[in-house]
Amino acid sequence: MRKIITSIAFLFFSSVVTQAQNAQTVLDRATSTVYDNDQGLSLITFNANYSFKTSETPTVLANLLGSLGTGFQKLNETTDPFGYAHTKFSIQYNGKPVNDAVVMVHSKNGIITSINGQLSPISEPINTLAIKADNALQTALTHLKAKTLKADNLAEERHIKKVLQQPDFSYKPQLETVIYKYNETYRFAYKVKVYVEEPLFNGYVFVDAQSSEVLGQQSLICTIDVPATANTKYSGTQNFVNDQFIGGYRLRESGRGSGIETYNLSNTSNYGTSTDFVNTSTTWTATGVDQAATDAHWGAEKTYDYFNLVHSRNSIDNNGFKLLSYVHYNNNYNNAFWDGQRMTYGDGNGSTFTILTALDVCGHEITHGLVQKTAGLNGGGTGEADALNEAFA
Repeated sequence: MRKIITSIAFLFFSSVVTQAQNAQTVLDRATSTVYDNDQGLSLITFNANYSFKTSETPTVLANLLGSLGTGFQKLNETTDPFGYAHTKFSIQYNGKPVNDAVVMVHSKNGIITSINGQLSPISEPINTLAIKADNALQTALTHLKAKTLKADNLAEERHIKKVLQQPDFSYKPQLETVIYKYNETYRFAYKVKVYVEEPLFNGYVFVDAQSSEVLGQQSLICTIDVPATANTKYSGTQNFVNDQFIGGYRLRESGRGSGIETYNLSNTSNYGTSTDFVNTSTTWTATGVDQAATDAHWGAEKTYDYFNLVHSRNSIDNNGFKLLSYVHYNNNYNNAFWDGQRMTYGDGNGSTFTILTALDVCGHEITHGLVQKTAGLNGGGTGEADALNEAFA
């Protein structure tokens, strides 16, 4: 028995080593990489003279995803006006789709230029497929407190079939078995798609395929300016506004001036690749560095409110100037700044400073914008105008 256990351990260790070596063959050709705090490796860019051909895409993805049982399936491909091809792949594990896990391969003239998305291996689900689909559906309906379903409204279904010219359209609930990431583990889950008329909900509920626990939900009903709460890093639990889209909730709102939006730079200085902070509900409970994103968003709202309520100003230019915040600038960046168009916040190096999104910092940087839009004083230098700018801010 001891020999068998030793052999199994050796094979597992060998598999892990080989997996890492395969991934390294791809990373060795990278000019830059970005690691997401939750997903691991999320972006790779390549030197055009030392990259891979698009014909090598299956091998490249296999080396990156690595873990036994992980596969991928091509979903679609588009070409933009600049000649770049963008190919989307879904990620699977033992034939089951991994929910919301996709990879985008970008190429030009047959050469891969970058890859982004779920680029880290998928681990084996910790549960089993033990409950029936009917049980999962009932669990989802109970969770949603469903009183009436759209599928029971035959007149509505006839209408939508007619206007969409889709005679096979149905509001009937649909179920699919997927791999769902929950609390840093992967689980088999039923993805229940259901349209509830009362109380209104159209989207997906994810039910653990073994325990019947509801793991999460995604709404397909998109609205703006939804009340939310966050456990901010520096100011405790606060109320703020986010918006809702197909992927969940994000740090955007349109009710104050031309809007307030907060984005993730993912420890780069490239604003063009920034992404939304996304949450599955209106209760933001993130911990770690991403927790401070809600500080920046809430801080921008409170600063707008101060100038609006106390000084009757509609944002910093009195004309609704959109307040844009960018969090996680570069690596170990010990500062925050206003650059003429937006606020940018570094994470600090952990010893001198932690992430710089506290309310006083947000108010300070936004007020630099107000000084620019009003007095037009210089900033960042040593003259009198620079000193006044800092003093006012």
